[in-house]
Amino acid sequence: MASRLTGELTFSALGSHVIMVFDFNAICEIEDEFDMSVSELQDTLQAPRMKMIRSIFRIGLSRHHPDITDRKAGEIIGDIGIQRAAGLIGEAFSAAFPKAEATGMTEARPPASA
Repeated sequence: MASRLTGELTFSALGSHVIMVFDFNAICEIEDEFDMSVSELQDTLQAPRMKMIRSIFRIGLSRHHPDITDRKAGEIIGDIGIQRAAGLIGEAFSAAFPKAEATGMTEARPPASA
């Protein structure tokens, strides 16, 4: 389930709760890893390589699971299936960029509390 306020998505895999979020740092890491903007990445994701999906998945998990590796991300994907993994990435991206009017706020996401 995704949290509109935090952009986080929680799901179960390999017998544990896993949290995915594409926060600002994750988006920057994705841009660095693939040397392209998020909008360019969207075009590439129409026919992605499996390695790209695994890396994006890992980056989405890294905030709450800082020791995650590509191999572990691949094991999670293997457990839940590639279709579900791709769906979770899409859902987490949508949660990362909510429409301001949908949340009733003037900003896309509220500022982080200090």
